Order: sequence, then C-alpha cells, then structure tokens
Amino acid sequence: MSIVEEREPERIGRTGRGKELISSSPRRVLVMYPGERVTFPLAVNGPPGHRVGIYAREIPASIASIAITPESSVAPFTSVIEIIANEGATPGLYYFDLQIIDQTKGRILGVEPLGLLILPRNLPRSIAGHYSRLRRIFRELGAQGVLWYLIAKVYTKGASFTELKKAYELVRGSPVSKANLAVILRRMIRKGLVSKGEGGKYYPLVTNQEAAFSRIDRKRVRITSSRRGMRADKKRESLLPERSIVREPYQARIAFRKAQKIARKHGALAAAYFLVYSLVGVRETGFLLMWLNAMFVYCEQKTGFCHYFYSQLLHHYFQLLGLREGIMHRHSQEHLEAMKTAHKYVRKYY
Repeated sequence: MSIVEEREPERIGRTGRGKELISSSPRRVLVMYPGERVTFPLAVNGPPGHRVGIYAREIPASIASIAITPESSVAPFTSVIEIIANEGATPGLYYFDLQIIDQTKGRILGVEPLGLLILPRNLPRSIAGHYSRLRRIFRELGAQGVLWYLIAKVYTKGASFTELKKAYELVRGSPVSKANLAVILRRMIRKGLVSKGEGGKYYPLVTNQEAAFSRIDRKRVRITSSRRGMRADKKRESLLPERSIVREPYQARIAFRKAQKIARKHGALAAAYFLVYSLVGVRETGFLLMWLNAMFVYCEQKTGFCHYFYSQLLHHYFQLLGLREGIMHRHSQEHLEAMKTAHKYVRKYY
C-alpha cells in the first residue's frame, strides 16, 4: 500500500520527489491491489470530554470493507482504520470520506476526504504517481495521448501490449478490446510517434511531449472529449463515487433526490421506506426486514412471503442517508409513522 495526493484539476506541477500531480486542494489516495489490507491511525483531539464518532461514507461494499476501532469514544482518543480491498475489486479510483461527528452536541466536526485506487495486479505500484496526469491527458487528447505518455514516461524500457492495455483500461475506466487497441497503436506507428521492437514491445520515437502531442488530431479528440465532458457533467449530478461499478438510472437518481428532501423533513427512515416503495416496488403493506452487504430482505404481509434481492445502488443510497446495516424493521410507532409518510410521498410524486 502507498499513499498519493490527488488534487482538483487546475494545473500540473511536481512534488519534491518528482511525482507529477494536479494541484489544488489535496485528497489522500490509498493505493492498493485486490486482497490487500492497510491500517492507519486517526487521532481525534476534541472537543475534550465529548463523545465523538468516526463514520466511513460512500466506500462501495463490493470494492472494500472498512473497520474503525473504536468507532466512537470520549475525546481525545486515537482510532485505528483498517481497509481491506476485496479479492474481486474492480480496478479504478473510488472516493470516500471519514466523517467526524460530535455525538454529544449532534454536529459534524469535519470530513477527511480519501480515495482508494485499486490497481490491476500486473501493474506496477509506481503508476499511481502518474494517474492524475494520465486522467487529464485522456480528457484532453484521448487514447493516443495516454498511450504515448505510458510508453515514453512510464514504461521507459519498453511497454508490452498487455501492460499498455491494463494501464489504459485503468485510466479510461472501462475495458477496451485488443483489436481496438491494436488499431490505435498501428495509427501511432504510422504517425511516427512510437515503434514496435523485438519481443513485441513499444518504444517512443518522439520523446518531446509537446512535439508528440502536436501530432495528435485534436479536432477529433475535442469532439469525443466534449461528449465525455457532457457525460461527466451528468455524472457530477449524481452522488455516486467516481469509477463506481453501480449503474444509476435517471429515474433512480430522481427518486433519491426526492428521498433526500423527505429525509431532511421527516428523517432517514421515512426516506428509506420511500425508496423501497418507489424503486423496489414493495407492496403498501410490505416492509423491509434486513439490509446486509447489498442484500435486502423484504416481507409482504398480504402474502406472508419474504423475498431477497441484491442492489449496490440501494445499498449506496442507504449509506448516503446515514442508515446502518442490519435488521431494519421494528414493530414500533416510529416505523409505522415512517411507512405512512413514505406512502404519502409516493402518492404525491407518482
């Protein structure tokens, strides 16, 4: 495991160690491979005598698990944060936060923004230091800019086709076929940007970045980049973390926006029932029994049956509402009121 800093894209600079970063306000990024474990301390200094809690938000359960020990205590104290990347974690960058809450006063003290960069097993850890710059090049110049940078600046002793494919997919955020990648590399060879040597490895023919980027058809890239930008703008409307493998339909996003309004007025429980009745389609007499690791169990009083399903999207929505996993339903007035409130808003909106 290693740590790099990511910054909002404004301008490119260098750290004291020569690693290239995009500068502005930093976010610490933990760099891990699937199956790895990392622990680090988090000191909570105050307010002295107040009970303070630490909560992780927005880390996808399919990517990693996080344990905080202790999760709450009387300040000052130090908690140990343990993060375990799942064996089947999809490579990519995932954002999450550690939220510090003064439980005595019921207010948020601060948020520690973090990121988790999952690397494919056969990529060197050093590529993490280039990730932010590669993402910017991808937005501006597309595949050819990224591949040239990988060949000229990262794999300085020659890059194999497999290495380029894995690294490019990490930067792109989605798979690319071998055939498409081969076409792009042949085009770069014809332009005199790179050459293919013995053993099938690729080497740069142009080592100057400005000269290399000048040979890339920016007009064509600008069209695809603008479309990508439109998709990115739409994605920013969502609260899902970057590189999330969760697909968020537009209708679900709208429902969650309404659920957030309900939560502000009536509490998270009413908002949760609204999502269950509107997105899942649970009957009006039904109730959510359990939520655990993206698995949900709901029961229908009319039929007497219980059903289960898996939903990373609903799991994430519940996390954003501040709900905790476990047994969800209680035979209490609080739950009855929450269910009635949810039904009222389902009829109002739909």
